[in-house]
Amino acid sequence: MVGGSKIFGDFQGVIADYNKALRLDSKLDRGYINRAIVRYEVGDAAGAVADLRIVPLRETFRVQKMHSDRFSPNANSPRA
Repeated sequence: MVGGSKIFGDFQGVIADYNKALRLDSKLDRGYINRAIVRYEVGDAAGAVADLRIVPLRETFRVQKMHSDRFSPNANSPRA
């Protein structure tokens, strides 16, 4: 770990803040990514991987929904 908590602050406090934010809004993909980085820095590789697995899964569903909405039979029909 480069620098340690003296330069970058309280890592456990940062993780606690991300935990709190993600409890309030579990769709904050950037929160999962940032928490994964901090978890990795403190040696929690398994926690970091778990966080990073949440984001691509959600992104996959978002893209599928976007494409299903775009290509649905009524998507290009004129509106009354």
